Amino acid sequence: MPGRAKCTAAIILAAVAVSITAPESVDGRSNIALHTELISSNPVDGDSLTTSPPEVRLVFSGPVEPALSLIRLVTADGTQLEFDPGSEDEGRILVARLPGLANGNYTIEWSTVSADGHKVEGRLTFAVAREEVSIDTPTAAGIAPRKETSPPSSNGSAVGIGLLNGVALGVLLALAGLLTHMTLLGAHDPGRTRRVAGVLVLVAPLLLFAHAVAWVQSIAPLGKIDTTTITATLGTTAGRILALRLALAIVAGVALVVLRQTVLAAGLAIVAVAIGGALGHAVEFYPVVSIPIKAIHLIAIALWLGGLITLAACGLQVTGFQHAAHQTSRLALWAVAAIVVTGFAQSVLIAGSPINLLGTRYGALLTAKTVGLIGLVLFGALNRNRLLPRLDLDSKPGPLTRSVAWETVLMILILIVAGVLAATPPPSG
Repeated sequence: MPGRAKCTAAIILAAVAVSITAPESVDGRSNIALHTELISSNPVDGDSLTTSPPEVRLVFSGPVEPALSLIRLVTADGTQLEFDPGSEDEGRILVARLPGLANGNYTIEWSTVSADGHKVEGRLTFAVAREEVSIDTPTAAGIAPRKETSPPSSNGSAVGIGLLNGVALGVLLALAGLLTHMTLLGAHDPGRTRRVAGVLVLVAPLLLFAHAVAWVQSIAPLGKIDTTTITATLGTTAGRILALRLALAIVAGVALVVLRQTVLAAGLAIVAVAIGGALGHAVEFYPVVSIPIKAIHLIAIALWLGGLITLAACGLQVTGFQHAAHQTSRLALWAVAAIVVTGFAQSVLIAGSPINLLGTRYGALLTAKTVGLIGLVLFGALNRNRLLPRLDLDSKPGPLTRSVAWETVLMILILIVAGVLAATPPPSG
């Protein structure tokens, strides 16, 4: 069928897009990097110095974004001096020149953004104790710091952004999956199916935009969105991918609603899903392998979710429901296999040994996602082995419809957990 050929071409285009967005290796290191973290500093946390340190030097395990970084010096009386740091060693080192410091206790609070788009922050303390004190002004030291009284930034919004990401991604996956089912398997109830797709294609860009804005605000050095921050975020891999994904979702909506081109809309939505493989932890953990694996994982979820929505939301008659159930069941079987294999591969690449997960939030979320996936597999087995055969005996589709509805709810909950998981730093080592 021409539709199938076009959809196959769209999937190939998605694979090409993923390979293009995969970051290149720098001296072979970016392909084997751990999650970005601070590995050393000068001054060292807890130092007691006999001279005023000339600078703050922070060394990270991977590249960070200097334009989205901030180093803050807090004195014992609460005065805060904020610096826009420079960078060395291809973005792996942040440096900020300090003015001469009087005797006393000091705190350095820092924040930056890693290559995967996650905010990384921390603090260290040191003391200066010298006999002769000569205090240089910030201007004399060649620095023009900002004196602020705002509290230090925190990761308190990470969970909220993760939830928003999960909901936005879930709607995009549902849209891509439903449009693909309409293209490959045909619409058994074209009017209602297109109306459901029309709602999804309007909601998806709004949620993707809301998530992008929340993400930019969360990684902005002072939590403020301005021209400089937007320019800096668009210079990151994560920023470009989020912008491109939003643009593809908008164009997919135009293709479906205005041009009435379902195949084109499906292809654009699948590409928007696939390039999401270049977001999150996959960028830092063996990206050449992790990004394509994550892209396949997302596409498989979209196909499964699209089938569920086709059966649960499109009000099919008994005959049409039987035909659609068998078609989606065959496609879902392959999708489940791909989800299980790629999900396991991602866990191994990111977390390494299961021992690393013990007692961590990342481990708890990954466990919840795995349990949910097992529940989905059990639902699928029930539908395929018990409810589908009964449907063939001219029974009413009610039991299968209810099972699919609960399966859809469980899938949505798993996607929300996955969104929070993507915003949670994995264990080191």
